[in-house]
Amino acid sequence: MEAEDLQEDLTCSICLDYFEDPVSIECGHNFCRGCLHRSWAPGGGSFPCPECRQPSPLAALRPNWALARLTERMRLRRQGRVPPSQCDRHREALRLFCEDDQRPVCLVCRESREHQAHTMTPIDEAFYSYREKLLKAQCSLKDKMKKAIYFQDMEVKNATEWKEKMKNQRVRFSAEFAKLHRFLEEEEKLFLQSLSEEEEELKKKQNENTLKLHQKITSLKQLISEVREKSESPTLELLQNPKDVLTRSDSQDVNYSPEILTMKTVCQIPMMKEMLKRFQETEKGEMWQRNQTSLADFILEGLFDDSLVHLFLFSLTIVVFLIAVSGNTLTILLICADARLHTPMYFLLSQLSLMDLMHVSTTIPKMATNYLSGKKTISFVGCATQHFLYLSLGGAECLLLALMSYDRYVAICHPLRYTVLMSRKVGLMMAVMSWLGASINSLIHTTILMHFPFCGCRKIHHFYCEFPAVVKLVCGDITAYEATAYISSILLLLLPIFLVSTSYAFILHSVLQMRSAGSKRNAFATCSSHLIVVSFWFGACIFSYMRPRSQHTPLQNKVGSVFYSIITPTLNPLIYTLRNKDVAKALRRVLGREILTQRQQLPLP
Repeated sequence: MEAEDLQEDLTCSICLDYFEDPVSIECGHNFCRGCLHRSWAPGGGSFPCPECRQPSPLAALRPNWALARLTERMRLRRQGRVPPSQCDRHREALRLFCEDDQRPVCLVCRESREHQAHTMTPIDEAFYSYREKLLKAQCSLKDKMKKAIYFQDMEVKNATEWKEKMKNQRVRFSAEFAKLHRFLEEEEKLFLQSLSEEEEELKKKQNENTLKLHQKITSLKQLISEVREKSESPTLELLQNPKDVLTRSDSQDVNYSPEILTMKTVCQIPMMKEMLKRFQETEKGEMWQRNQTSLADFILEGLFDDSLVHLFLFSLTIVVFLIAVSGNTLTILLICADARLHTPMYFLLSQLSLMDLMHVSTTIPKMATNYLSGKKTISFVGCATQHFLYLSLGGAECLLLALMSYDRYVAICHPLRYTVLMSRKVGLMMAVMSWLGASINSLIHTTILMHFPFCGCRKIHHFYCEFPAVVKLVCGDITAYEATAYISSILLLLLPIFLVSTSYAFILHSVLQMRSAGSKRNAFATCSSHLIVVSFWFGACIFSYMRPRSQHTPLQNKVGSVFYSIITPTLNPLIYTLRNKDVAKALRRVLGREILTQRQQLPLP
């Protein structure tokens, strides 16, 4: 109680807080100096006391040092014992939150001059409000952190790809300059050889000319000696046929014109330019041959190595491949053999089985051959063919599954008009559209891709020539083509997905309006097989082709490709055979017919 009274004595009646620089006025009351200056209007001589209203001049303010020391002691004494839930100034419960100062305050603080113009909120309301905001901020920061990590991973992958591209470019530059060096060395040898031959020819001519001159000089020397002897001989000897000597002297002629030697083989800058031009023409002439020879073989990394675990996985893959081939072949033969299955629905199903059969036969045999033989190469033409086939078959299956969903829509929503809307002609047109559209798309992409130059070791990190794996081997900037191919892949996937989703939305609406539980079960049974196949196929394709290239890894590409090129073609005939009563009955009828035929062929005892 004494402490509370003492606290009240040490509290300014204006700001309701401990004294700050306390002063005494003439009436004996004490106040904070700052509170008095704020309370009394400037310009006057004397001002009323805030408590007793007795006038007191401003000049009569006296500092109260004893009260200041006592206030400071009281503040320090109580500062360490104030609980967190109470105001450290007024020891009142913190019931409000000051939005301006962003801290909890008590009711007394709210009435003080310091917080009079501030916005106050109940502390519980402020707690829940700010906790919700903090949680939202936390979620937002986590999303931003995930985005930053994603961009960081993208930068790391881009850096890795650019590092690989730089490495390939270095290899390419080294190979090109090595080729240029070899060309220049060969040209140097040819020029030096030509120069040597020209030098030998000039030496031969010089020797011949020197020999002729030497013979001429010898002949002249002999004639000079003979003339000298004749001129010095006695009279009778001199007159012995002197005309012969003179005639021979006059006949000697030394008309010799020195041959000006010129070098035919010279080293000049225009000649070097001609050499480089010839080298460029040689390169252009060899470009097609280089694409056919030096780029003829690609290296397929494959799926398995020589370990026992991978040998088991390879054996399992071959078993799955045989199941896929047997199941799809059986489905096609069954639909062709049984006249009751000659409907548009089963015709489209036979086309789907044919696509699956060709798809699985495009990739697995080559992979198995390379694994068993120990070779990992595939020719340029083989890679282009494999790329065209797998891309056209995959696109055709996407389109066909979308058109099959339309067939299910007509069968359930318009059963009485099914034979009109889905005639044999319409089914045949659907199949032709699927094959033709996908083949044209695949032909365009394969032609453009295989015309790009390939560099490096040409190692495909895959077990067949899949588009994302082959694109990584291309030299140069193909950003525009990659963007075009990415958009094309998205359209080829999203358009069929949109058609499938629309068809099944109408189907679901029609099924929900059916009153019979048996009709609902039949409708769901009719659509469930197709829906399962669609989910498997498009799920794997979206995983492989709708992700940005920076997020692709060789392992992820292989897993996605194994799923849609091996697993899905194996499951499709099993799903349709096991879940389709018509196919199962047709199988029993064909098997029963075969057994009956064999029994009739047995000889009677």
